[in-house]
Amino acid sequence: MNFEPERTVFVRHLNNETTPETLKKVFEKYGIITRVLKIKGRGWGFVEFAELADAVNTLLLFQRGEKVIIDEWQIFVTAYKKRIKKRPAEV
Repeated sequence: MNFEPERTVFVRHLNNETTPETLKKVFEKYGIITRVLKIKGRGWGFVEFAELADAVNTLLLFQRGEKVIIDEWQIFVTAYKKRIKKRPAEV
């Protein structure tokens, strides 16, 4: 996944029936979406915004208590943190 971390939010507690299209439609009210990834069977996904300001504003809204229900489940949104793969220790 090569998402732009600054413009991407992590969405969790997604219903398994929720599609990427539904996720995009819900988040379009916060700004222009460039990519959506919904991890099948995992209950989480990523939403990448075209503009940094839209991602930041979305995060602020959710930190201040914005509640969104998708397919009968309340979702939670946090900042996307890119994982860094650790190199094996040299002996």
